Amino acid sequence: KYLENLTGVDVEIKGVQVRSFGKNISIESIRFANPAAFNGPTLAKVSNVSILSRKSPCFGNKQFERVSATIDEIHVEQNAASEVNLSQLKPVSEKELALPSLPPAGDFRIGRLELKFGKIDYVEPVVGEGVESRTEVDFQGRTELYENVRHPYVLIQAPAAKVIDAFNKGSLGMPRGKLAETLEKTTGA
Repeated sequence: KYLENLTGVDVEIKGVQVRSFGKNISIESIRFANPAAFNGPTLAKVSNVSILSRKSPCFGNKQFERVSATIDEIHVEQNAASEVNLSQLKPVSEKELALPSLPPAGDFRIGRLELKFGKIDYVEPVVGEGVESRTEVDFQGRTELYENVRHPYVLIQAPAAKVIDAFNKGSLGMPRGKLAETLEKTTGA
């Protein structure tokens, strides 16, 4: 439920293993559904999630030594209204993030966040033709490291920043204009 409140989309989690009294958690896969206003069923697929902490998160711990994950796929989609699915990812409200069952930003910390990136694709409708234009870039497992993460929303900002960087460099062949402005405004990336 926490990831759904953090992103505002449905989340499906598979293969959770808890070891060492909850100090080491592994998740086989996480699938983030696309927001309702978009055609594709999946926004992102994440695998090989590993969470290591000194105290078990099962008992309210919000301090993590290391979190690593592979972001296998991110599907960036623009709908007919020129909205971008990544820009729709946001907490339901900051108030909900501060509920006792969810870590408030002040208590949240990841010492080392390691994200491996796979494929990012971009889909946009071709106006008047009833078809879609699709562009893809494969980062081939390139790793990004982040130290001393102080807010859970960085888990959304980091992948969004990777997408923005990819099309700023021309890797995704997207226009810089509205897509970049929308993503930068809404994700803070």
